[in-house]
Amino acid sequence: MKCNSLAIKAQLQTNKSTDGKLYFLLFQRLLELRTNSNSELIKFPEVFIKLCKGFSAPKPFIWELLFFLRDVGIIKEIKCGHGIILNKEFILKILGEEKLI
Repeated sequence: MKCNSLAIKAQLQTNKSTDGKLYFLLFQRLLELRTNSNSELIKFPEVFIKLCKGFSAPKPFIWELLFFLRDVGIIKEIKCGHGIILNKEFILKILGEEKLI
């Protein structure tokens, strides 16, 4: 899947295209996990349970999505063996301060 990261960010912000809605839904699911956690780190088991079940997708596909979201800038860091950290700047830009805990 070859995509322009600026185009993805624009789709997430406008939420008008079908792809944009899917990426926004994926972002919302990750944000739900982030707000339910006491730390910035969202552990891999939680990520895979939420996304594999929610999107009826196999684990290898979710891995590809996570690396894609990191390349786009939605995910700040993927910590090997631990989990992911969402990009605070991206959350603030999309949702505003009230959603960032």
